[in-house]
Amino acid sequence: SLTAIWATNCKPRSEEAMSFSRETTHTAKKPHRCECCGKTIEAGSRYVRWAGLTDGDFASVAMHEDCRAWEVFLNQELYQRDDEWMILHEVVANDPTMLDGAPDAVRARFPKALESLTAN
Repeated sequence: SLTAIWATNCKPRSEEAMSFSRETTHTAKKPHRCECCGKTIEAGSRYVRWAGLTDGDFASVAMHEDCRAWEVFLNQELYQRDDEWMILHEVVANDPTMLDGAPDAVRARFPKALESLTAN
């Protein structure tokens, strides 16, 4: 399952670029913005909270579970990124075909990218 992908692959492979990180799953008590797609995570929905120190800066972000799983898949399985983590919306903006094979809910959060795929 996609949840298993992010649960087992939640950290970048390069330990030098990251001092620490932690991912936890929560149920939203209020709306949050998904760092991966930019859409709203509605209250009552499950989401992933990533917090960590990257290149000397602390960050804490919320993400849809399926967006995070697809982002991890693209970075670790497809790109095999060791040096720089690519955020899902950046990957899709550069190459909308990266939505091929993504869960339907993730694809639906990128309507402009899907339009560009069908226009070509």
